Amino acid sequence: MVERITIFADLETNIVMPTHRWPLCLDGIAAFASMRASMGNTFGTGEITDESVEETDRLQLPFTKMGSGENWFWAASRAYLSEESKSVEWIHSRNDLLKYEKTVPLEDRENVDEKNVKWKNVRLPQVSDSARRVFWFADSTNPDELIDLLSTVPAIGKNWSRGNGQVTKWSYETRDTDFDPGWRPMIVDTGGVLEGIRPPYWHPKQKRMVA
Repeated sequence: MVERITIFADLETNIVMPTHRWPLCLDGIAAFASMRASMGNTFGTGEITDESVEETDRLQLPFTKMGSGENWFWAASRAYLSEESKSVEWIHSRNDLLKYEKTVPLEDRENVDEKNVKWKNVRLPQVSDSARRVFWFADSTNPDELIDLLSTVPAIGKNWSRGNGQVTKWSYETRDTDFDPGWRPMIVDTGGVLEGIRPPYWHPKQKRMVA
């Protein structure tokens, strides 16, 4: 039985969204959690090859599949923010010249010119999307299994290791509407841009012309 659902992630801290056009697709988050659960301590330690992409494609994620042939994809949307607003955090980087002198042999040292871009101290703004909730649309074969899987994911978005995007609760509710392909990247015959259609979205093997 397939259920049409909306998934919610309640957040404790700001979320930093990726820069590509379809940020944080739900199947990518679920695939991350599933692969980490199956691989244990080896997860994230090796290079992602074509073979490991095929392994990800074989995952039995609790979503229905759409499309056909090599162009299939999970019925899972990108992320949407409720009550969206913007906040700014500042990223700082400063050269530690004492450490540089200790770690770089004298014959390999460059002249330090802090007017040069490479050696400049940096103070850059990072704009975060701030919301109390993030939500996705999906057609799920087992919503409870999906929530159990997502509950192993403590944070979402970029820079979560620095405290961004901390999730306090995953939940879902049923919806009445059909799954809208416009909620995620869809393959097109002409035009479009080159993007992934299923996880890992960044890998060349997963990329198609989409809109």
